[in-house]
Amino acid sequence: MKLSLPAVMAFVAAFASAQQPQAPKSSTASIAWGTPVNGIRLGASFGSDPAKPTLRVVFENVGPTVQDVLIGTKTGRGPIYDMKFIATATDGKEREGLHISAFSSVGGMVVPIFVRLNAGEKSDLEFPLKEIVYTSPTTVRLDALVKQGYSVRVRFEVKQASADWAKQQTAGDWAKLSWPWIGTVSSGEVSPAR
Repeated sequence: MKLSLPAVMAFVAAFASAQQPQAPKSSTASIAWGTPVNGIRLGASFGSDPAKPTLRVVFENVGPTVQDVLIGTKTGRGPIYDMKFIATATDGKEREGLHISAFSSVGGMVVPIFVRLNAGEKSDLEFPLKEIVYTSPTTVRLDALVKQGYSVRVRFEVKQASADWAKQQTAGDWAKLSWPWIGTVSSGEVSPAR
């Protein structure tokens, strides 16, 4: 079945709008914020339900204008986020992990996932700790590292090449987007409750 360009663009627009991250669920008091870069700052906090341990990642527009932030890609197998999860042991050694979706093969259409943030607006994502995986020197999940006392921070990066690709995918009806935010931003360090 061959789809016309307008049909594909309508599908992409509907799909991307359905992928918008959720509004923040709680106050910002427990969020470990990083330093803003180009009007965006990133924060992280552990979820409040010990039965379902999660890591909450919050994007905030601290600038004066609307920011469209490319947070990853959506594939036929699910989202792949442009985030790295840096776990730090009590002795200072670091491990770099990814959400398990980054290890899956790409299937089907690939479209950008973005979040539009008005000035002062926040948006967040929540990741189960067991879905954040570290592969070097051994494979381990973040939930196990947190039990060992590791702290974690999140690093998010959008390169110019990724932004150019997203612009191409969102041409036409999406020309009004202020694409893109470019930069590398990190959250503050969050430690497990003792």
